[in-house]
Amino acid sequence: MKNFLERKVVRPRINEESLISQFKNQEDSVISLKNKDPIWSKETHSYILNFAGRVTTPSVKNFQIVSTRNEDHIMLQFGRASENTFSLDFRYPFCPLQAFAIALSSFESKLACE
Repeated sequence: MKNFLERKVVRPRINEESLISQFKNQEDSVISLKNKDPIWSKETHSYILNFAGRVTTPSVKNFQIVSTRNEDHIMLQFGRASENTFSLDFRYPFCPLQAFAIALSSFESKLACE
């Protein structure tokens, strides 16, 4: 009986199958994501993102992740809803564990910002 706890090495058979090659060739199997850039609001004199009412409190922890091919397609958004309440919305390609880990990582680098 084969041991299922052994690590399995996965390597591309040819260079064109490597992750870097697929990214450079902009293949559909690789999704490139980025933080959505906020826009300047003349009314509030600050940068803002549209969270469609899900995030109501300004914070440096608020962010949205979008596809580089379509910045209107929000794949993950996280932000402050009140002083001690946060909102996390996500969709494919994220699973709940990945989305939660990304949201938690926003606390690590921004503790002294508020």
